[in-house]
Amino acid sequence: MGTILNNHCLVVAVLLSTTLTITSAFTRPMPFPLCNSHGLSRSIRIQLQPLHMISEEEKDYISPMRNRPQPKGGDVAYTNENIIRQNNHFNNIRKAGGSDCILDIYTRDPSTSGSSTRFWYVGKVARCTGTVSKEAAVARQFNLLEEHACRIRPIELGRCFGKLEMFAAPGDTELRMSENDPTIRLEIMPRSWEGSKDVPLLEIGLNLDIVTNQGAGFFVTRNEDGVVPPDMIGK
Repeated sequence: MGTILNNHCLVVAVLLSTTLTITSAFTRPMPFPLCNSHGLSRSIRIQLQPLHMISEEEKDYISPMRNRPQPKGGDVAYTNENIIRQNNHFNNIRKAGGSDCILDIYTRDPSTSGSSTRFWYVGKVARCTGTVSKEAAVARQFNLLEEHACRIRPIELGRCFGKLEMFAAPGDTELRMSENDPTIRLEIMPRSWEGSKDVPLLEIGLNLDIVTNQGAGFFVTRNEDGVVPPDMIGK
């Protein structure tokens, strides 16, 4: 009987000790307030601050994309509706005119220069060649091209939105470009072109490049003016 009583007292003592330990853990003063940013990354600490206390440098640090306002550009704003519409127009124009109606579009990586300038592939532009110049076709859809370039290459291009330059190569020449064919030269396309805003969207189209999580994206290395460097010809 004495043994049973002793065991019972031991169980009660253990339970009481455990309860006191748990209670103490919840009531013991924290080494720092719960709202403190201790141990958090810089980007998280910045985002926890009131907006009016975040400096311009800190806003840029968080992300060049995250704080961008709602898409602007009207009928060429970067929206699913506009992208799908222009892709449908692209398919119709390609079906009627083939590669002669197509331009392959690349954008220059601003962080590179000289004979090591990198040009990232963005997609393809289609146009009705009898009514729309290649300059007007690109300028009319420039916003879509630039937005897409920044989104598929956020590290290399994301901070350069509004400053990117677009270059064009003949349609469907990706293979020859990758083989450094010197007969293909990238031609810079203007951001704006006289009369481009009046170009009917039905007469131009767009097929934007898709990069998967496993894809590295496609780029070529050229001189700053879009010419294959002499030491790379045929390589």
